[in-house]
Amino acid sequence: NARDVSCANLQAVALMRLGRNKEASAAAQEALTLDPENAQAHADRGWALLYDARPELARVSFGQALRINPKLEHAREGLVEALKARWPAYALALRVLLGIGANRTGRWGWALLGIMFVPPLIGLVLIGRYPALGALLQSCFCVPVVVITLARLARPVFDLLLRLDPYARLSLSRAQVIRTNWVIAGPVIMIVTILAMLVSGSPELGMLTLFVLLV
Repeated sequence: NARDVSCANLQAVALMRLGRNKEASAAAQEALTLDPENAQAHADRGWALLYDARPELARVSFGQALRINPKLEHAREGLVEALKARWPAYALALRVLLGIGANRTGRWGWALLGIMFVPPLIGLVLIGRYPALGALLQSCFCVPVVVITLARLARPVFDLLLRLDPYARLSLSRAQVIRTNWVIAGPVIMIVTILAMLVSGSPELGMLTLFVLLV
């Protein structure tokens, strides 16, 4: 059935997973041509636009999906990501996260493992004869780890910024609100722990304070 809307939606998702973002957007648009009031098609088109680094257009599609079906979680999650992508720093982090999600297997996965492990191993061999070069190669392990960690932390941090927006905060789920509370609580816990260690002069008391606060 060439006019099956569900099939067109699935095609759009499959193309997104393959990294063929423009084709995915076209497939989602085809689904909307078949059924303009299909919430899932609007949401899929929004995600395709988000993968293609066009968050402004994605927000419109997610808004249309939620107008038709306010309980569509797929669209709500996309709207949150598109709203945060207004900030250039998060837009960059989002591209990293979406790129990792779309390329978790195959040659990209092996390439990431190679970048993380091959240079440090070479550095370990060379560090005896060429200390500076060996140390530089060993530090290559940190680069992808730091980039991925910062990209992961970007989500809760920018969720916290959305809570300052009277409109955008309505799109956050309860779980996202709880994560933003931890963004605030984490530094507070560390500051209280450090103060306990400095005032008491006892690292053990500081660790006990950290344990009690985390519990």
